Amino acid sequence: MQGCGNGGNRAQSSSIAPPDRVAPRGATSGTSRGANHLYVITSRQEQENSLDVVSGMIKAFSFDVYALLDR
Repeated sequence: MQGCGNGGNRAQSSSIAPPDRVAPRGATSGTSRGANHLYVITSRQEQENSLDVVSGMIKAFSFDVYALLDR
């Protein structure tokens, strides 16, 4: 995921799941016992090939924010 249209901007903290392995599930809230995870998807094809990916874009102040949602 990259933001602001600048190729140099990337998520600073991430866990990248290898393409041949299923990514571990993270918690959706700070109240659960699991850990939250941020995964970087580097290509549109990688996103479209995954059945477990829901992604979207929201506007936060004047920045475009691309989000990957995992249950």
